[in-house]
Amino acid sequence: MSIFNFNQTVALDLGFDLNQLYILRYLTNISKTTRVETKIINGKECFHINYSKLFNDNPFAFTQVLNKDLETLDDNEKKEYIKKIYDRNNKRFIKMLSGALGKVIKKEKVEKVDDGKKIYFSINKVIFTNLLDGYPTKESLDLTENEKIVIEKLKINKLTDSITKQLSNMDTKLLLQSCEIASNTGILDFPYMKSIYNNLKNNNKKDPSAPTDESCTIKSASFNDNMIIPQKTYFNASKNKFRNFTETFDKYSDEELDAIIEKSQREKFK
Repeated sequence: MSIFNFNQTVALDLGFDLNQLYILRYLTNISKTTRVETKIINGKECFHINYSKLFNDNPFAFTQVLNKDLETLDDNEKKEYIKKIYDRNNKRFIKMLSGALGKVIKKEKVEKVDDGKKIYFSINKVIFTNLLDGYPTKESLDLTENEKIVIEKLKINKLTDSITKQLSNMDTKLLLQSCEIASNTGILDFPYMKSIYNNLKNNNKKDPSAPTDESCTIKSASFNDNMIIPQKTYFNASKNKFRNFTETFDKYSDEELDAIIEKSQREKFK
């Protein structure tokens, strides 16, 4: 989906609102026509913006001077009113340039002329291309191994400078493990994955010979019905009891054993 033929995802990431996108479309359109003056400044193709024309051509974004507001004013009041509207629009445009619009449209030069000044702007072609076509696909990027892991496992097609910087300092093996855990939980979120990574990293720093509650829990949960638990102690105990029983009965003859059993039975049923 696009708006004013701009990619919405890129526009939102850059912080654009509708007014700024509308003005960006207007400026980039007129920059390609013969209606504006162009020149090369610092090796960049620049174009002149006439602020009054900009404001008048775009009532969607800027306050207009209405004839009905001028009807009751004298000449001096009209000039004051028009200047007030112009200053208001100028402040609004400057605010746009200090925000998202300024990431694409950059003021390059101000030239003094007889009737005031001329302001020339250039277009950041890389960002503008992203706005038109969307972010470059991951195949077209020169990715590090860590970046490839995050893109593949977390389905992140855009890596911010912050993410790229963090990835450059992360262990690849732990990163892969963390991404797989996050992916298995269904939470494809970089901050969530980073918290998993930090936990794994901290656990690796601990003394492996000192078991933690977590390790004990994991081991207990690992047993299943198919596992064979050694019974050596219990087997030996049973074997010893049987051996003692056998050795005890070997001391008696058959007649003596019958007498013992008969006496035992009488005692039980008294």
